[in-house]
Amino acid sequence: MPHDTTDAIAAANQIVTAIQTIVSRNADPFDPAVVTIGKFNAGSQYNVIAETALLEGTIRTQSATMKHKVKKRFFEVVENVSAAMGAEVEIEYFDGYPATVNDRKWAGQVHTTLSGLYGEKALPDLKPSLGGEDFSRFLQNYPGVYYWLGSSTGDTQKPLHNPSFRFNEDAIPYGIEGMTEVALDTLRTLKEGK
Repeated sequence: MPHDTTDAIAAANQIVTAIQTIVSRNADPFDPAVVTIGKFNAGSQYNVIAETALLEGTIRTQSATMKHKVKKRFFEVVENVSAAMGAEVEIEYFDGYPATVNDRKWAGQVHTTLSGLYGEKALPDLKPSLGGEDFSRFLQNYPGVYYWLGSSTGDTQKPLHNPSFRFNEDAIPYGIEGMTEVALDTLRTLKEGK
């Protein structure tokens, strides 16, 4: 008797579909944002309508303005779709990490030091990442730089956090030397008061 109940799976499916429009229709394409549902648990038997559904996911942005806009829109979409489906919803929202934004002055310092050590080819231009990083909290209070140490093992390199990722240990001496020189150059710059 599905007409006498609310199907949590049907409601949750509508929510997952609807929140995809937050990025595609509410976010400025030049101010990146990602809304992802990475976990969906519901139901207990193949022939029983699910009473509850649990969705878990993440929202990532590169600006505080976009973060606020996406969060606001997320609540609106989830609450209104749930109501339209006759379902009740409870949202637990954890703000997570802010965007990791390097200080321009110190990013320039790091670039100068590392290009001096290894040449410009060692510093490829990379697209910004929406990966979550707790270092962002430090950068909100102290000017600094978060940078990556390349560790590719070749063309078949899997991304970080992939179970098949293999770290190229030959990168370690470069990382140690680079970080040491960055620290020394930074201390020189601070001492000179630049």
